[in-house]
Amino acid sequence: MIRNDAIEIWNAGVAAVHGRTLVEDSLRVRDGRLLICDQSIDLGDFDRVLIVGGGKFSHFMAEGIENVLGPELARAKQLSGLITVPDGSNSQVTLKFVESAECRPAGVNLPTQRVLHATQRMLSLLRGADERTLVIALISGGGSALLESSSLPLKDIVSATSWLSTRGADIVQLNTVRIALSEVKGGGLARVMPTGTLIGLIVSDVPNDDLRFVSSGPTVDFGDDVAAQARDILKHFGAPNDANFPDSVVQFINSPRPVSAVRATTLNLLIGDANVARNAAIEKAKSLGYAIEPDSLADASDCEQIAEVVADVLDVAPATKSCLISLGEPTVEPGDGAGQGGRNQHAVLSAIARILTRTQPGKYCFMSAGTDGEDGNTSVAGALVTDEDLRRLSAQKAAIVESLQRFDSYTLLESNGLVFESGPTATNVADLRILLRWPRENGC
Repeated sequence: MIRNDAIEIWNAGVAAVHGRTLVEDSLRVRDGRLLICDQSIDLGDFDRVLIVGGGKFSHFMAEGIENVLGPELARAKQLSGLITVPDGSNSQVTLKFVESAECRPAGVNLPTQRVLHATQRMLSLLRGADERTLVIALISGGGSALLESSSLPLKDIVSATSWLSTRGADIVQLNTVRIALSEVKGGGLARVMPTGTLIGLIVSDVPNDDLRFVSSGPTVDFGDDVAAQARDILKHFGAPNDANFPDSVVQFINSPRPVSAVRATTLNLLIGDANVARNAAIEKAKSLGYAIEPDSLADASDCEQIAEVVADVLDVAPATKSCLISLGEPTVEPGDGAGQGGRNQHAVLSAIARILTRTQPGKYCFMSAGTDGEDGNTSVAGALVTDEDLRRLSAQKAAIVESLQRFDSYTLLESNGLVFESGPTATNVADLRILLRWPRENGC
């Protein structure tokens, strides 16, 4: 079935960026040296290895570190550390040397008091680093809500983040403001070290792999102009004039503080990104007999644009089985009082609404799902729809329009069996969108 093909292709892409796999593929120990990507580090220069970091799958990355070093070398180098992860993560791995602190509910991408407490413990460990300490920071998507330290009240940080999210701020805008409010983001993990060496192993979930914005760059120095950029973003969205936006945040950003220099030797390395997932998905699609189409969705920045492109592509029946694979995280502006759903479900429902206004030949399936297995305020990764589903939905046009207006895509999609639930994926590199088309002779 075409639906099963789409899921199989998506699963192949996600499997290629599993956190443990990315670490084990990037690190080697040979002749007393730690080989990381194209870097060679003499382990004889260090008495201990300290692991820190946070993200939705940093526990799998830590497992990869423990596997690469092995128990004998781990004990010899006093391997230890602390990472922060979502609730439920510790049941997925067994770490022997590194502590994994569960700090926030799964699917709730906002910091908690537990995050603040664990981050302070992490900073204390880093302050104890000396010149013979090798720190390896494991940074993956979702870390912005799992690493936090600020003089601002937590409730104001949460309120500002939520306010910007509901107004359609993209990840770069959102994380720029987060960095301006935080003492740990924008290189804070590196700045607190008095000396030593820090290696950041980063899996990117942001556009163009700009490492400053992956988990708000806790090991990457942003520069001196973060406050000015954050002020511009707040003005763009009208935050200073909105009574619902915390005034303390506006005042904080208007009174920037000097940023201390990084004293530790610091090197940040990208070990995985969405392109790895896309390439693996492409290879799977080819193995299933699909010809790969150009990514006409690449420039679609919001759900309406995605829907328009999908409908346009479906206007023409292909001569052979074809597959379009695209990456990205479209913006959605649900506003206050929105229902259940996320950007992937909204994109699929928007596509359904657009397709129902046309007559598409051939057989097809459109799927959009987050590689982290999460989508908005729901427990599903996204949704997918086929031509057969569309025929059933043709009598629900009014309900579809209403669901889109209320940003309540989940309720309608779930009731029609169109949501996609993957469970935890051990990765997070962006949304993966798949559009499959069959010619008429393939069963149409």
